[in-house]
Amino acid sequence: MIYHRFTSYLYDRSKLMLLAILWLGGSAVADHRAYFPHFTFRDNLWQTQLVLTNTTFLNTDVRLRAYSDEGDLVGETSFRLGAAASKVADVQDYFGSMTVDRGWVEVVSEPGRVEGVVVFGNTATGGTTSLPMETQADQGLLFSFVPHDADRESGIVLMNPDDRFATVVFVMVDMATEQRQVRVRTLAPRSRMVTMIEDLYEMTPPAHARLEVKSSRDVVGFGLTFHEGAKQIVAVPAKPWRITDKQASIEMDWKAVLGDTPIGGAALAVHRGGQPELAAAAGLADMFTGEAFTTEHASSIGSITKTFVATLAMMHVEEGRLSLDQTLDTWVPEVPHADRITVEMMLNHSSGIAEYGTQPYVGALLERDFEDVWDPRELLAFALAEPPVFEPGTQYSYSNTNFLLLGMILEQVGGQPLAAQLRARIIDPLDMTQTYLRGFEEPVQPHARGFIWDPQNLLGLGEIVDTHNMVHGSSSFADGGMVSTPSDLNRFIRALVGGELLREETLARMLTPSKHSPFYALGITLNDDGAPDEATVGHDGAFVYGVANMVYFQDYDLALSVTLDVYPLDDQYLIHVLSSAMSLGKVMALMP
Repeated sequence: MIYHRFTSYLYDRSKLMLLAILWLGGSAVADHRAYFPHFTFRDNLWQTQLVLTNTTFLNTDVRLRAYSDEGDLVGETSFRLGAAASKVADVQDYFGSMTVDRGWVEVVSEPGRVEGVVVFGNTATGGTTSLPMETQADQGLLFSFVPHDADRESGIVLMNPDDRFATVVFVMVDMATEQRQVRVRTLAPRSRMVTMIEDLYEMTPPAHARLEVKSSRDVVGFGLTFHEGAKQIVAVPAKPWRITDKQASIEMDWKAVLGDTPIGGAALAVHRGGQPELAAAAGLADMFTGEAFTTEHASSIGSITKTFVATLAMMHVEEGRLSLDQTLDTWVPEVPHADRITVEMMLNHSSGIAEYGTQPYVGALLERDFEDVWDPRELLAFALAEPPVFEPGTQYSYSNTNFLLLGMILEQVGGQPLAAQLRARIIDPLDMTQTYLRGFEEPVQPHARGFIWDPQNLLGLGEIVDTHNMVHGSSSFADGGMVSTPSDLNRFIRALVGGELLREETLARMLTPSKHSPFYALGITLNDDGAPDEATVGHDGAFVYGVANMVYFQDYDLALSVTLDVYPLDDQYLIHVLSSAMSLGKVMALMP
């Protein structure tokens, strides 16, 4: 009986100890990870203290790693924190000498859990503030109040604790008008950004705003408000935030990207796993009639045409009608060095053939009646008037003439007009109902008009140029003449990389980069979009009717395309719209 009671006591006591360990410190084998999102002792004006407390009754090993804003490991230390013990010290005392004076700290503890506070202040003004140690990162963060006036200015600190790049979309919302402003940034692995709101947006922020953060990776952040030149400092952790309606959110943000008075119209679409996920459109399909631009409006895709033509060429290679080693003199012997220029060289732009889109070509476009049909050989003549750029196969130089010639070759090889071959072998099988080769087929409906936006009047034709009634569609051919929608483009690129159009070995050959350019293969770009560590394939395009981009993110099985029915002669605006589209679409699809 005594033995039974003693063994029962031991059993019950072991259960209590196990429960105590789980309650006080979590699993005895798992470590606990948290973050001090900020430290600084910059310019001897700032001082930072890290306060750590062991919240369990277990002796706990603590490891601290300090990272710079750029993501470099700049300090590392470890120590044991006794049961229910605390440690308070300046950040320099934890790490000793460091090569940087600002960054963030990762905290790892086991078997117990530690909590902490970072306290920092300005030694000149006496202003101080504190932040709790962050224990959870999130893809969505909300800075619920970002004030700005004569006495207050606000900033944010955002860090990426992940070992991969994070694409971050910032949406500032004026709390008085609900007007939204969108900006995009990329955070390197374990890096951090520290910025004032007016620097992030390059404008004076509204008096009262909130800031929505949407990220492709989990991030940690907090807001800072400085009163009267840092005499008083308020730091507030950003709150984890979930988007309840992704479609409504992307529509609002996309409209904000284009602005209240958009130049033309634009649409984007996101497909994941081959299925439509998100789509948005804003602006005008016709700036004269006021017709709204929708996701179904067909618009010029420019040089994305090259990926279609390259796919068709590789189909003929598979079937033995064409060889990558065949030389141009078989079909167009009048081109200089035609006997040494191969089909492969034209596909990867290593032929050295001059560009046909020269100043004389532009002058001819402006002078010629827009109803006049262009023959591809008329376009070729502009290139033949220029000397070769280099010896065939020795360098990389992007030239539209390469694909102009490929279109001519494919018509001879396939025995049909290029438009008919593209339709029979790619467009119709993929049910791309809003896609066609402009100038060689009947237009689809609805159809964007097409404009050039020339804010500096560089062409001498005014700010808005109606290209619909300026040039015939045949003025671009296999190099940039196609028209489509974002959804159609997504179907095409996923079908291509998914093996629906080419055999595995043929596709692998198509995706092999040129030895002269790691970013361009056979009519398709590689890793030219997205974050530096994201594998992508696709192409972009621009012609006088508009601009487009098509990307497939291999890591996520995600296709993302955007079309604009305006060709802006303003690089800053164009980069803002395209980068916002790529980032916004990707991030929204990846968020939970």
